[in-house]
Amino acid sequence: FHPRFAGHPRRIREAEGDAGPVYEVEILAEGLGNKKDKVFYTKQTLREATTSGVLTGMQAYADHPGKDEEYNLPERSVKTLVGYYRNFKFKESGSEGLPCIAGELVVNQGSGVQWFVDLLESAIAAKGDGVQLCGISIDGDGLVEPGEVDGQYVDRKSVV
Repeated sequence: FHPRFAGHPRRIREAEGDAGPVYEVEILAEGLGNKKDKVFYTKQTLREATTSGVLTGMQAYADHPGKDEEYNLPERSVKTLVGYYRNFKFKESGSEGLPCIAGELVVNQGSGVQWFVDLLESAIAAKGDGVQLCGISIDGDGLVEPGEVDGQYVDRKSVV
């Protein structure tokens, strides 16, 4: 799974009030989350995640925590908090033709995250040239069941 911005990535709202700019993003698509963990997200799991409320309040961080941070700082540092997600919806066909969860990334306001806004804008421009500069990834939890998909043994995510 390669995280990606929504089909035609774009800033959907400029900064206003207490929030920074808002971007439409695809957060998770059907398929392998990453090759190392071999967790497979099913269409049903994605659909249920958007209706169950489990994604409500999901924060956006600049990076995944390192192994030492997962142990020493599991609550994460506010220094890498760049925003939050809202308005989740299940899409039968995302930008790569796969079922996905889409939503809005609301970036924090202020000069401390301007580098992140610049990176998002650069990633959108690079996508126009066919380059995946960076993307959206989740650091999720949930229940898994052993299974097989296309001849490969995976852990099928049954609940996010």
